[in-house]
Amino acid sequence: MNRILHAAFLAVFVFGASVATQSQAGSSGGGNFFTSFGNWLATPPQRPGETRRARERRNSNAPAAASNNRRDYRTYRDANGNIDWNAYALTRVSRQEAVATGTTSREVAFNGNYAPGSIVIHTSERRLYYVLPGGRARQYAVGVGRPGFEWYGEHRISRKTEWPDWRPPSEMRQRQPELPAFMPGGPGNPMGARALYLGSTLYRIHGTTENQTIGYAVSSGCIRMLNEDVMDLYRRAQVGSMVFVKL
Repeated sequence: MNRILHAAFLAVFVFGASVATQSQAGSSGGGNFFTSFGNWLATPPQRPGETRRARERRNSNAPAAASNNRRDYRTYRDANGNIDWNAYALTRVSRQEAVATGTTSREVAFNGNYAPGSIVIHTSERRLYYVLPGGRARQYAVGVGRPGFEWYGEHRISRKTEWPDWRPPSEMRQRQPELPAFMPGGPGNPMGARALYLGSTLYRIHGTTENQTIGYAVSSGCIRMLNEDVMDLYRRAQVGSMVFVKL
């Protein structure tokens, strides 16, 4: 009996010494026995197949790195290393991606007092909008007139042509004598797959063989589109529809 009491007394003494040691450590910032026991209870159990590092990251509440495959705007740079905002604004995809898919067309919200079927071109945005009912529009990226060849105004579509011929105006041939007087329509023609003529002017909305110029101010005043885009617009727009060109 004495031996049993002696063993019990010894066990209580050891347990009390352990608690005292843990309490002393807690006063110096290490956490006492009960705190440690509580933390152990609050720690989420390890999930099946979860590694120790993954568990530590989960328990630390550190947010996981966001996965984002969209290219950062700083990757859109021209030959001089400057950020190419036109390329970035090309419906938020790179020009190479747009050329690869063949289209920049998408439906967007659109505000403005324009009748459905009208075409609105914002040259500063390098955007063409085909107005739809209900405050919507079909948006396309375009190439526009280079500095010195900007213009604005209102015209009606006077004619539509598939695979148009190209007759460079005399003013253009004076600036570029190497241009031919006439080039028949076809895949190699700079006018591209379709052309919409604007009133009695020399300006047209047309396709292009230079996809890399979409989103830039490069033309002599005409509005350039990817061939897939101008073919889509050609199917929608009607002769007589209004075209509004805004700077």
